[in-house]
Amino acid sequence: MSIDLLRRIRRNTVKPLLSLLVIAFAVLAANVAHATPAIMQANNAPACSSCHTQGKFTKAEGQAGLAAYLAALTPICTSPQVLQGNVCVTPPLLPPTCTAPQVLQGDVCVTPPPPPTCIAPQVLQGNVCVTPAPTSCSDVDDLDDEHGQELDDDRDHDGNDESDDDSEKSKKAKIIPTLSAPDHVSVHAGETLTLAVTAFDCASRPLTIIAKHLPYGAALENTVDPQLHMSKGVITWTPDAGSRAQTVEIELKVVADDGAGKPVASDERGVVINVLPATPAQPLAQNGPVKSNTVVSAGYRSKSQKLTVAGQLLWNRSSNKGDRLAFIKNQNAVISDAASGVQLGTAAIKRDGKWKTAITIDANSAPCSVDVAVGGVRATQPVKGVNCQN
Repeated sequence: MSIDLLRRIRRNTVKPLLSLLVIAFAVLAANVAHATPAIMQANNAPACSSCHTQGKFTKAEGQAGLAAYLAALTPICTSPQVLQGNVCVTPPLLPPTCTAPQVLQGDVCVTPPPPPTCIAPQVLQGNVCVTPAPTSCSDVDDLDDEHGQELDDDRDHDGNDESDDDSEKSKKAKIIPTLSAPDHVSVHAGETLTLAVTAFDCASRPLTIIAKHLPYGAALENTVDPQLHMSKGVITWTPDAGSRAQTVEIELKVVADDGAGKPVASDERGVVINVLPATPAQPLAQNGPVKSNTVVSAGYRSKSQKLTVAGQLLWNRSSNKGDRLAFIKNQNAVISDAASGVQLGTAAIKRDGKWKTAITIDANSAPCSVDVAVGGVRATQPVKGVNCQN
């Protein structure tokens, strides 16, 4: 075999082998991961083991490990959670927008309870029924300059003030007690009127309420209201069942005893009693849980032609919540013209026993007084704003 032939064979054999070696190295290199510092820095990977968790250091392992590593760094939040500081958190709920008359209380829209209906002489202050002082006591100790000068002149030479007693009496003499009473009340013939009036005195003197022109059979009792802590006079009168409709006016005043035989009296206060026709005899009512029914207010506005009547039930202490709920579910406050007996409307009763309604009625038909019956318990009240010829 010639030398040239041997050279050809060697050259043709070596080239394919080199090619195969190059291809094998390329394949091997393709499977080897190239976790360069740039890749690690771009993804905040502190070490190769962050992605190559199996220790094989292949490209496939590096790609899968990088995806898992990045997913662990940035969690996927499910609504309503959001990503805050690489952590999924639930954002606080925005407070709801309330529609009047509802208001926001503790992120919840609630309907505020209506203001209480106050029974005279109490008035509403800051959503609470309070009993106002009928007069201001802030000026009790205020004496004018002239009186002060008189006190200086009364001092004797030894510096003692001999006018202290007279001064105290003078102060009290300037304080006039006051009386709180309604202008009008109504009662049906044959029924009993109970009229309570209250008196007040800044000087804390004993008080006596006096009445003039009381009708025959009427009585006045002076007492003290334990809840109001005020002097009170209670007038009771039952017009004869055969009495015709009439108007009786009485005069009331309160007298303070100063202890020195010089009583101090208030101005007289007139109260008109409207005696309404007797009503047909009714069977004894089953009041159930109701102890009493009071008409707190009754008024008429001719402009809107609205008769507004409000009242309050007092529950018997022996009744329970179930008794009361069952009662108000089946009962309404029935409002009628006290003179004619014509029913004007009804009012739903709330759980606290309060009721209120506004009735549209022509001015010519507006009643002078209303009867309000609840489960057989009736109350009568004059209507303010109605021009009645008494």
